[in-house]
Amino acid sequence: MASGQRSPARNISAHLAFLIFILLLAFLLRVFRIDFQSLWGDEAIAIFWAQNDLAGVYQEAIGSSEPPLYYLALHYWQSLAGTREFALRYLSLLFGVLTIPLLYQLGRTTLGQSAGLYAATLAALSPYYIYYSQETRMYAQTAFLTALSMACLILLLFGEKKRSGGQTALLWTGYVLAAAAAIYTLWVPGFILLAVNIYFLIFWRRHRPHLWPWVVCQASILALSLPIVLASGQSLSRRAEVAERASIPITTVLREVSKAFSLGNSVDDTQTWLTLGFVALLILGSVAMKPRRSLLFWLLLLVIPIAAIYYVSFAPQKGWPRYFMVASLPFYVLIAYGLRALQSRRSYLAFFGLLFLLVASGTSLNNYYSDPRYARYDYRSQIARLEAMSLPTDAVIVNGRPRFPNFYYYFKNTIPDFPIPRDGAPSRQEVAAQLERLANSHTGLWLVKYMPPDYDADNFIQRWLAKNTFKTYHQWVENVTFSFYSTPSSQPAPIQPLKVDFEDQAQLVGYWTSVVEARGGRVVQLTLFWQARKRMEKSYTIFAQLLDPQGRKVGQWDSPPEDGFNLTSSWRPGEVVEDRRGIYVPNEAWSDSLYLGLYNLADGRRLKVWDEVGKEIGDHVTLALLQK
Repeated sequence: MASGQRSPARNISAHLAFLIFILLLAFLLRVFRIDFQSLWGDEAIAIFWAQNDLAGVYQEAIGSSEPPLYYLALHYWQSLAGTREFALRYLSLLFGVLTIPLLYQLGRTTLGQSAGLYAATLAALSPYYIYYSQETRMYAQTAFLTALSMACLILLLFGEKKRSGGQTALLWTGYVLAAAAAIYTLWVPGFILLAVNIYFLIFWRRHRPHLWPWVVCQASILALSLPIVLASGQSLSRRAEVAERASIPITTVLREVSKAFSLGNSVDDTQTWLTLGFVALLILGSVAMKPRRSLLFWLLLLVIPIAAIYYVSFAPQKGWPRYFMVASLPFYVLIAYGLRALQSRRSYLAFFGLLFLLVASGTSLNNYYSDPRYARYDYRSQIARLEAMSLPTDAVIVNGRPRFPNFYYYFKNTIPDFPIPRDGAPSRQEVAAQLERLANSHTGLWLVKYMPPDYDADNFIQRWLAKNTFKTYHQWVENVTFSFYSTPSSQPAPIQPLKVDFEDQAQLVGYWTSVVEARGGRVVQLTLFWQARKRMEKSYTIFAQLLDPQGRKVGQWDSPPEDGFNLTSSWRPGEVVEDRRGIYVPNEAWSDSLYLGLYNLADGRRLKVWDEVGKEIGDHVTLALLQK
């Protein structure tokens, strides 16, 4: 052996040591701050589904047109590891780490040792993979099972020809079971199977010895998958009816998917140019790849799933590139070969290419780990705020799906909770009677409400509360609203008559106020009596502000009348409208100066105010608090 040359054994040891290092790095990146962010809605739903018995887990998944395997795995994992965020997300972490050596095998078998190591490195550092390795959802498991099935298949089609019959049978069995398990985890791996079947039909003569095993295996995968497809047929049909086919342009899909695969979900518009480096390496890898059948294999695995998912369509919700997860495997392999092509020309080119990818991934990961703009929906903080803001005499109305996972995972039962409506379909009279009992027996009511109002037709609960209580707080978290309503004082102040015109559109004819105790402060309960002077073309927003002696705002509540359920544009001339609203003021920031006015939300312009004799007095009226 020439001096300076490494022996094959030393090369293998170096590659193995580097792969072990990559796996350790992948683990550390995935375990770092794994429980720092709150569980978001779909994670909480997965956890609550998995807490059912096996039949219940299956029924929950099938009823929502989702395969059940991940939820069944999570069912057993919860019983073993517990229900803390760290433990629950650790299952995805394991699948995420185990995907790394499979990607190494995918690249190594078809494209060589260096390509395999580059593919493993890209996957280990991928912000996209790290994100879903820290989420209690099925996507990391999907990537693992898809990679496992492809690794078995590639060893058969591209690996060494000399292997025993037992080894061959084991690989075919592994391919079938992993492919079927992937479909039982998520539907989209079926499109990877479509891609490999297209490849085999093109090159079947080259793989003639595998023809009958191939046919048997494809039939076996179909037979194993058919029961779950048939069981989910009805729910899949319902989902297809509401999905908008190709609702996002294909150019947007390609741009967003390539950005997600390259940089994950944690970059802003000023950083997306970094995607170009990944795409350039992918193109270079495609141009340089030999033999061409290997290129066609990987391109089919990349293009067919993206095209098929786009054609079938998908829910265009936040984070929708996750539905294209299976196409990320060929994406990283093709980029890995691009780095390999640079290395074959000049080693330093591959070094700088890899360095660029490291910097790009590091930029995204820094955002993901530390920037609140890229955090998951924060139910944890909002529910902690709900409990911290509540008096022991307050209560919470929970209006959502049964057991409402988004809420009950974090709620510590510090105040009474009342699911409304309960099972069945209570009449509006029954719901109104229950709301009245709660308003009469509690100082304040929280409403935790799933939106859109699937569990409260026509927002009946919100409408009732807007008419009968005083809303002081409102916050969205994902598709759930958290609102607080101060219930009426038992001894309100008398109505104060008034006659104030707002540009001859509406007249304030009276008001009354009351002040009640709240946690850490007080709530000014304000009832306004309006009369429309004429039909108003615009919908105006009412603002009510409390200012301290220095003119600083210490409390405010802006909203259209009756919490937006009785817009000024719908008022009839001469009609008197009663509008209730509450203003929370901390104890240390009390003020008697209450400013009131109307403005157009579209442009922010306030209506001018005229007093009883028609004199303009500004763009607001000052009201006296009638009771403290």
